[in-house]
Amino acid sequence: MEDNMGYSNVGHVYGLASEGRLTKPRGGKTTLNTMALNVLTYMSYSTYDWPPTDKIRRLGLPCRYYALGWRSIAEHFGMMLLSDEQTSDPDADADAMMDARTATARSRITQAWRYLRDQNLIKELQPASLGKNAGYLLLLGDDEENNEVEDWARECLGLPWRK
Repeated sequence: MEDNMGYSNVGHVYGLASEGRLTKPRGGKTTLNTMALNVLTYMSYSTYDWPPTDKIRRLGLPCRYYALGWRSIAEHFGMMLLSDEQTSDPDADADAMMDARTATARSRITQAWRYLRDQNLIKELQPASLGKNAGYLLLLGDDEENNEVEDWARECLGLPWRK
């Protein structure tokens, strides 16, 4: 990952959070959806900022486009680690525990993506296929900027133009 890649994107995420775009109802009140915030922050930090630099333009790299998958997020968040007690228990089935941790991590990240899609903060540009992660466009700006970011990403990725 390049130095400062996604630095500006992360600032946009915090701006969206301050506008209430990452809240959810809870017990008759609203609260911050911390999992969605963490996932979107990670995705933002892992993508090129908008607007693209001359180098990014020259290389034809999409900005605000995340395709590292759920596993990258889970690993960076330590979501699939077992506790010391779990690893030291001789009677424990480590494989079963790892499978359970992995399933939980995947489920939580998938739920965060669903929430972010519902909030119109991410958009799937490329679906997952065998051996390939889905590709998500981060919608961190206003409608005009998001359209420009999407047009650039589609051009870079060789995808059909928006309808």
